[in-house]
Amino acid sequence: MPDVIAETVAEIRACHPDVTSVGRLATTGTVRAGLYRHALEAAGLRTVVPTTLTQEEAVTGAIRRVKAGDVGADPVCLIERAAGELAARGAGLLVAGCTELPLLLGEMSAGLKVVDPTAVLARTTVRRALALPVMPVG
Repeated sequence: MPDVIAETVAEIRACHPDVTSVGRLATTGTVRAGLYRHALEAAGLRTVVPTTLTQEEAVTGAIRRVKAGDVGADPVCLIERAAGELAARGAGLLVAGCTELPLLLGEMSAGLKVVDPTAVLARTTVRRALALPVMPVG
């Protein structure tokens, strides 16, 4: 089974070799646990997270709205606010490290490329599956 964090970091290094700083958008628990931070920093990438206030108001607020079924303008504005803060603080791209966030973020946000770890995992899984030999049935 592929490791979503390792695969995300590998894709960032392969597809965005000039990026030196990554903005992380995720749940407060994911940010506090440092799940992406450790892997990104081990790959030589600086990480940027929202301020505590932005994390609680914008990121958590947007995630709560998506969980409640709202993917309209209000949660999009909230997460764009957080993305803009990360861009202003030097992020070269964004990782949408929570399954709800890609529903709000396009391929670009605040002028930065957005990397969706779920999409990275899907691409990796398909690539690995296609590399497997076909086994006879029966």
